[in-house]
Amino acid sequence: MGAFAYFYGPQSGETNKLFKIKPDDINKIELKYPNQAIVLERQGKGKTWRIVKPIEAPADAATADGVARAVADLEIKKTVDEKPADPSTLFIYTGA
Repeated sequence: MGAFAYFYGPQSGETNKLFKIKPDDINKIELKYPNQAIVLERQGKGKTWRIVKPIEAPADAATADGVARAVADLEIKKTVDEKPADPSTLFIYTGA
């Protein structure tokens, strides 16, 4: 699993939230690992969560809602300079 994030940060008057979404706006959660993927989706009007990959099964709603809330509530704590003086100080996670 690899990740890299590059942000300019919020403009004045904007929130420090990374995404402008609510937890209820998230209908799918996908976790990818080198050897497998886990996918959860909200189902129907009741918005119940189901595991759809690697198996089909009911998901723990409290846990799935907690993950959705954690993603929706992500905040920008620090930003990377657009042109850093010393790029070697940047840490880029490659999953290696």
